[in-house]
Amino acid sequence: MASDNEPVQQPLQKKRKKHPATVKKTAQRLVEMPFDVLFEIFQLLHPLDLLHLSRTMKALRGIILDRTSASVWKQARHNMNGLPECPEDISEPCYASLLFENRCLNQDQCASRKTQIWWEFRARWCQKCVRDDNRSV
Repeated sequence: MASDNEPVQQPLQKKRKKHPATVKKTAQRLVEMPFDVLFEIFQLLHPLDLLHLSRTMKALRGIILDRTSASVWKQARHNMNGLPECPEDISEPCYASLLFENRCLNQDQCASRKTQIWWEFRARWCQKCVRDDNRSV
């Protein structure tokens, strides 16, 4: 029995986790927004954030990676002062991936994060994979 001087412990309340269906509905509302509103929001993001966002939902991937959203990618790139223009032979999303993601192109067999951009190949490899594959630049 607790005395008058001892604090009474309250039962612990569990934090409610969002049900997956609720998260899905919330995300679905985002996709249902008008494209011009979405594009205005997306233009403010860092290009790497656009890449990450495009990998969250199939519907967002379709919107963000569509050719009609090229202006969004260009504006996101221009927000980063000092970045060179995107080469004509690759898309803006590929260019953003090449610039900002630090994973080896041979990622199925390599987990290295110490990579270098090989502009001639429009790819990013680690030194080990370059040596193993005998790439000469």
